[in-house]
This record gives sequence, C-alpha cells and structure tokens, in this order.
Amino acid sequence: CKQQAERKFAVEPEAQELGSALRGEVERRREDSTAWAQQHAALSACNGDLQAQAERDMRCLSVQLSGLEHALAAEQDHGAVERARADAEVEQRMAEQGEQEAALERLSRDLRRLEAVD
Repeated sequence: CKQQAERKFAVEPEAQELGSALRGEVERRREDSTAWAQQHAALSACNGDLQAQAERDMRCLSVQLSGLEHALAAEQDHGAVERARADAEVEQRMAEQGEQEAALERLSRDLRRLEAVD
C-alpha cells in the first residue's frame, strides 16, 4: 500500500506536467488553426479581388482590341481605295502617254513628208 501511495505521488506530478503540456499544445494548435483560417480568408479575398481586376482588365482590353481591329480594317479599306485610285491614275497617264507618243509619231511622219515635198 505504501509503495502504491509513493508511486501515485511520484506519477501524479508527471501526469500534471503532461496534462499541462498537453493543454498548452492544444491551445497552441488552436491558435495556429485560427491564424491559418484568418490567413486563408485574407488570401481568398485577395484572390477574389485579383480575379475581379483581371476580368475588368480583360473587358477593357477587349474593347481596345475591337477598336484597333476596326481602325485597322478602316485603314486597310482606305489603303485599298488609295491603291485603286493610284492604279487608275497610272493607267490613265500611261494611256495619255501612248496617245502623246502616237501624236508625236504622226507629227514626225507629217514633218518628214513635208520636208520630202520641199
């Protein structure tokens, strides 16, 4: 009986120390869990903000891209019109040059004929 009582008294402080250490570990883990949950909530909110900003940026960029595509199409249309006008002008000038060369050739023949008559 005496030995059991001595063992009880010897074990009881160890059990109290272990219980205290266990309660401390439980409290530390609870604090860690709370801190993790708060960090997770903050990161989730930040992620949501980043996604919303990315969506706004994409909408803005889509509008800008659409505007640039329309401007490019208009520029290409204008360029095609200008090329067609320039081509028509070149053809007209070439036709005029051909007519002038033909008239010059006629004048040259007439001149040779007149010189031959004199």
